[in-house]
Amino acid sequence: MAILMTVVLASAACSSATRRATPATTTTSTRNTARASSCSAHSLRVHGGRQGESQGAHGDIVVTNIGEQPCQLTGNPDVELLSTKDNAPLAVVAVPASTAGKPVVLQPSASASLAVYWSNWCHGPPGPLRVQLTLAPGNIITGPFDGPPDYDFVPDCINPRAPSTIQVVQPYALANA
Repeated sequence: MAILMTVVLASAACSSATRRATPATTTTSTRNTARASSCSAHSLRVHGGRQGESQGAHGDIVVTNIGEQPCQLTGNPDVELLSTKDNAPLAVVAVPASTAGKPVVLQPSASASLAVYWSNWCHGPPGPLRVQLTLAPGNIITGPFDGPPDYDFVPDCINPRAPSTIQVVQPYALANA
């Protein structure tokens, strides 16, 4: 009887310890995510560059937290290209991303990148460009989109009757992670 009681108590202790460990891990994870509020435009800086890829332009856009607190990027931003001459939007239609990324927490001075694909440019050379990201209504950041490697690359005109398009093809990922 003493042996049976020892086995039952040991089993209950292991089972109880397992149950206690699981909520602690979940609580810690939730607390870490809860500490980072959504990133706001005033705490971010953005820049990007583009190069040729399959008759289009692959663009890498880097978003850096210049604030003093961690912040969280969620979902995919709306992306728009602007002329630096008059800050007017180019005639480019945004195509919804095919995949949404997981939230990314940016510590102060940390960066995340996302990739876009721009296709079918059937107009003249647009000159220097800026990229505008709308993170949420009214939460908009803008920065240069003429960085390396090809600075002024524009996609080929494939079909003059179709619109030029831009699409997020890789969601936010921590840079240098």
